[in-house]
Amino acid sequence: MKKQGCVGAIVNIQIAARAKRLLKVGIPIIAYSTLQNLGDIPYISTDSKQVARMAFDYFAGKQFVHYAYFGLTEARWAVERLNSFPRSFPRPDIKFMSLNPGPVTLQMI
Repeated sequence: MKKQGCVGAIVNIQIAARAKRLLKVGIPIIAYSTLQNLGDIPYISTDSKQVARMAFDYFAGKQFVHYAYFGLTEARWAVERLNSFPRSFPRPDIKFMSLNPGPVTLQMI
């Protein structure tokens, strides 16, 4: 990349090993998609709090009081979103569960 005159890059980095290789190039990078935590590498992500709030508002408008979240436990964005969901439900009568892949577990949060 440096040979082509790049002074920075916005890149799709799914795993930390690839991030380490890209850092060796010696230019600043920003990740726009990632599955793993990349440490200090900045990355572009959705606003998980706002996504959770919009989901709650939608389902609350339909009178739902039981919610579940199914996400990828390996994906950084999915973990952030999972952590945002229970905080977005302001009513004590709301029940929230998460269903995680891998060994399937159902847990009350």
